[in-house]
Amino acid sequence: MSEVALYSIAQTLLSQGKLLEAKIACLKALNLQPKSATACKLMADIMLAKNQIAAAKYWYDRSLKLDASLAPSHANLGSLYAREKQWELAISCYQNAIDIDPNFAGFYRTLAKVWQQVGRQDLMIECWQRAISLEPEKTAAADYLNLADNLLELERKEEAISYYRLAIKLDTSLSKAYQKLGKMLVETGELEEAIAIFSEGISVNPKDYLSYQKLGDIWQKKGRLDEAAICYQKAIAIDPKLFWSYHSLGNILNRQGRWKEAVEIHRQEIALKSDFYRSHYLLGNA
Repeated sequence: MSEVALYSIAQTLLSQGKLLEAKIACLKALNLQPKSATACKLMADIMLAKNQIAAAKYWYDRSLKLDASLAPSHANLGSLYAREKQWELAISCYQNAIDIDPNFAGFYRTLAKVWQQVGRQDLMIECWQRAISLEPEKTAAADYLNLADNLLELERKEEAISYYRLAIKLDTSLSKAYQKLGKMLVETGELEEAIAIFSEGISVNPKDYLSYQKLGDIWQKKGRLDEAAICYQKAIAIDPKLFWSYHSLGNILNRQGRWKEAVEIHRQEIALKSDFYRSHYLLGNA
């Protein structure tokens, strides 16, 4: 049987999870053609599937000595170094893979994760954006959310907003995306859209107390105290330990002259945080 036929058999056996048989077939192929870089790479894949990391590294390295243009060998070797937190070696391997095949999105996704591990948010973002441009259909809502969070940390707010929108478009049940997008819209002064986003977040997750609280803040800012009070009450009903919702609700009740209700709310507020001076002041005024 030829080396090519044995290689094909080994590939099929690996895909079927028959690792011992795959290894035997691959070794036979290598006996016929010891300098086959692709067979060495396949042997590395088999060793990796068997979780024999040292052997996998040996065979990936051997495949690259025979053919340095095997981008998957560079990338897989990088993944093994990343497992061991050998970040510089992992980065070097991934960059080699990208130099060989700059249009393979998977290389950018894996390199992005390494850049995140070493605290290089700027390079992580760059890799993710490149991966998205190559394969937008393979980008998950959680990936857009993570990218938006990192952009926000770098004060790249407009980009962050666009990715929060994409996250919601892909997964309408992603509460954190609604919360964070709504907060960003408040900061940029787009209150009407923020109201719509928080309301939409609540409709998909009625227990989203943070969106109720943020919506209450907007209504209070707009002077619509009744709507604000309802939002704070709903937030507290979901999570009775929300100090700021008690504080804001108590403040509204004071302003409306609803003294008896205000006293009760301020007492609950103080029970949660007794050292906040403003709470005692408002209770005294009530």
